[in-house]
This record gives sequence, C-alpha cells and structure tokens, in this order.
Amino acid sequence: MVHIKSSFTPTNIGNKISVTYLERNLKDVQQLGCKLNSYLCEPQTYGMFERIESLKNDLETLKRSEQEIISELKGLKKPTKAYDEIIKQQYSEFHTLQHGISEYIFYCEEHSHK
Repeated sequence: MVHIKSSFTPTNIGNKISVTYLERNLKDVQQLGCKLNSYLCEPQTYGMFERIESLKNDLETLKRSEQEIISELKGLKKPTKAYDEIIKQQYSEFHTLQHGISEYIFYCEEHSHK
C-alpha cells in the first residue's frame, strides 16, 4: 500500500481555501487593472482623469492588501477565524471597486461614440 502525503489536513484546510480564494480574487484585481489601462478607458476630461487615477490607486491598495493577507495565511500553522472578517471586507471592497470600474468603462464607451 502506497501512502500519499497530503498537505491538506484538518488543521490547515481553512487557510488553504482562504488563500485559494484570495489568489483567484487577486487575478481578478489584476484583470480589472488591465481593463483600466486599455486605450478604451483613456480619460477625455480632467474629471475622468481624476476618476481613473482614484480607481487605479484603489486597485493597487486592494492588491497590496490581498498579497499581505495571502502571505500571512500561508505562514499560519492553524486556521484562524480572525481572518474571516478581513476576507469578507476584502470581498466587499473588491465588489465596490469592480462596480466603480464598470461604471467608468460604461461612461467611457458611451462618450467615445459621440
């Protein structure tokens, strides 16, 4: 009988799931950044320039925060409920930012056809 060593144990499965979720979310954050850097999103007015810069700054802040949380979770030996609220907050911030970027892109598309 061959014994396969698995890194998924009852003590660290919660952290691994959280890390996987955050890593996927981080990819989504990077994709949103690519959308904002698209030529289709070039600001046409000063107000649009301010908005896109704000969105880019928020994206960068969220990205750094998620990277820090991922590193911390990977370093933990035992699962911790303390990160549950932090991860929920990250999720909420991501969706708020995603909505803001969608609105900005819609605005850009609407005004580029005029």
